[in-house]
Amino acid sequence: MNGTQIKSKPLMRWGILFNFIIFYAGYKIASFMDKSIETIECAVPHNTQDAKKDEKALFVIDGNVSITEAEFTHHVDTIIAMNPQFKHIIETVPSVRYNIFTGMMNEKILKTWVEKSHIAETENYKKDYDLAVGMLEYELARKYFQDEIAQKVHITASEIKTYYDEQKMKNQNFIIEQGHVHAVGAYFDTEQARNLFSETIKGNEKGFIKKAQEHKIAYTDFGNISKNTTGIDESLKQAIISYEDVARSIKVSDKDGKHWCLAIVDVKETEYHPLAKVTESIEQILKSEKITASYTEKLEALKMAYNVQEKKEYFDMSDHVDFLDQKIASVDNKKSELDKKVVTEKVA
Repeated sequence: MNGTQIKSKPLMRWGILFNFIIFYAGYKIASFMDKSIETIECAVPHNTQDAKKDEKALFVIDGNVSITEAEFTHHVDTIIAMNPQFKHIIETVPSVRYNIFTGMMNEKILKTWVEKSHIAETENYKKDYDLAVGMLEYELARKYFQDEIAQKVHITASEIKTYYDEQKMKNQNFIIEQGHVHAVGAYFDTEQARNLFSETIKGNEKGFIKKAQEHKIAYTDFGNISKNTTGIDESLKQAIISYEDVARSIKVSDKDGKHWCLAIVDVKETEYHPLAKVTESIEQILKSEKITASYTEKLEALKMAYNVQEKKEYFDMSDHVDFLDQKIASVDNKKSELDKKVVTEKVA
């Protein structure tokens, strides 16, 4: 499928790789590794589990197969299914596969350590385990609740077009190449002198430099000016980038009171990604906004359905901010964050 995706900024590939390695770094507890634990590629020993005896062993602990080739392959496929952006990294950076394997290996080592050291039988472990399970249950409930909302969220072509039209000129993400205006200019001590010179170049603005040289007037070639250009008087910049027609003169005064005659000698219009290229990404942004906005509304509906009672008087509410207002702010923040991402080409 051809399209344009909203992703992170340049060096995205290495950013993903960095995050990917960090994801597995937590598993790298080399101090727990023992010489009796080996990473091997051999036939499964006869005393391993029957279910694994015909599979290639990649990792063995105390003579028992802990990770098979099939298990490793399944684990990699699962990671790619959950994080499609990793597929390209895994395919182009071979060592990443070993990073994945290292994560699996260290997980097995630590689980074996927990079992052999009877840590799981301690009260602190049980408390931490219950806490972790409770957090996981909440996250799963939240995930499936949001997934159910998402199934009912639909984005129309009209909404996508409206978003594109409103954001195209405001948002750098939709720009393929920033347009610019090539301008030259000269300043004069009086408005009269400026206006007189302006009349001499009227209709021949592209001949500004030649005319200035003929009259021995010092001029400035500003080069290509865009809204992101720095190092130029703001009044001059705004006058240049807000031009109406190519090849016309502009009369403006800067902050120091100098009277400038400017001429637009060339214009390159900003090139935008066509709507068809960014439709999928815009749809994802709008869908995320609707899901976020609907989340609190649906949660409040559940409170009514379950006859929830809460003791608000128990809490100090003097600095209370309505939760719905916070959610609306969250939607705005989310939109802002997504808008800051860069549009990059997605290879078919």
